[in-house]
Amino acid sequence: MLPLPALPDTAGACQIDLRAGGQGHEFLLAGWSHAEKEYTWTLGKKSLVRLPAPAAACDCSLKFRAGPMVRAGAAPFQRLDVSVNGTLLARLIARAPAQHELFVPAALLAQDSVDIVFHMPDAQPPTEDGSGDSRELGFWLASLEFAPLPAAPPLPHAAARAADKAMLMDLQSLGENCELGFVQRFGGAEPLGLFRWASTPLPNLLAALAARFAGLGEANNLVIEADEASEFQVLDTRYGFRNHSFAFANAGARREDLLKRERVRLPFMARLLIEDLERADKLFCFHDAGRSDRAAIERLVAALGAYGPNSLLWMCPAPAPPLVGTAERLGPRLIRGFVDRFQPLHDVRKPSVAAWMGAIRGAVGIWRGAA
Repeated sequence: MLPLPALPDTAGACQIDLRAGGQGHEFLLAGWSHAEKEYTWTLGKKSLVRLPAPAAACDCSLKFRAGPMVRAGAAPFQRLDVSVNGTLLARLIARAPAQHELFVPAALLAQDSVDIVFHMPDAQPPTEDGSGDSRELGFWLASLEFAPLPAAPPLPHAAARAADKAMLMDLQSLGENCELGFVQRFGGAEPLGLFRWASTPLPNLLAALAARFAGLGEANNLVIEADEASEFQVLDTRYGFRNHSFAFANAGARREDLLKRERVRLPFMARLLIEDLERADKLFCFHDAGRSDRAAIERLVAALGAYGPNSLLWMCPAPAPPLVGTAERLGPRLIRGFVDRFQPLHDVRKPSVAAWMGAIRGAVGIWRGAA
């Protein structure tokens, strides 16, 4: 193989200008027509570009601006296969000029050169009867660039955000409303949970835990109601649970469809919760904006303990500003966290995220330390 000449290089990128007078035409080894003012046509079914390999193994991008040879009615598009060092990278269909960019993995570049092959199965002369221009044309190319891809810079605080997301995935809401669910969403965590989007008063929750959720989701216990915003709310009359459906009547949702869905979804979600309770590998969280006293919460801790050695995070309003965003142990399986405020039970979309996150971090540290 003849040594490859030096290639025009801008910021590490190998660039070829395929216009007449442009640089890099010597790398068009086979299957190319003569350079024209604005571009160079491929010639025949295959065209080869041979470039020197990058100095160091790395992922690269292959960019090229190209336009297909099309004829109204006879050739409305052109197919294009692009291979690098014998491996197919992409199969394209082109109907108009466009800028293309393909990903070239470093594993394909472990040899002395980079052979780029354009395969055009639909290449044909620009005139149907062969008069005039008889060249078998597929695409014109105006430019080609082969460049190393820089490593993506880490997102600011990416490690901390990933740790927070993992921490939030370990929390399981038990009600009374969706506030914890929105805190989890702010942190990028979307765990499945029976009560994540539900309103669950403590007496109802205790009854359901004692009954292992028997009858939850049965058709005669379900009521589907549309609220003032047109969202259907799902009410289980046996236990008094109410949860969001995220389906709206004014967007075409139908009550009968939701009823069918909830008859399957609710028992499934109850089974998942029971499995979490029996594994005792989640930190369960409850708050009712400070209405319940310590004795009532201890009854909830005992109900969770009937399934396994579960711990409860009880979120409360802070009695003094220095306690906001902190947590404390109250008992072997009970942790109390403090926030500055709770949202109204009917509007929990803007929780006090910083206070919640501080309290959750403290509580999870206590919980994991006990484990």
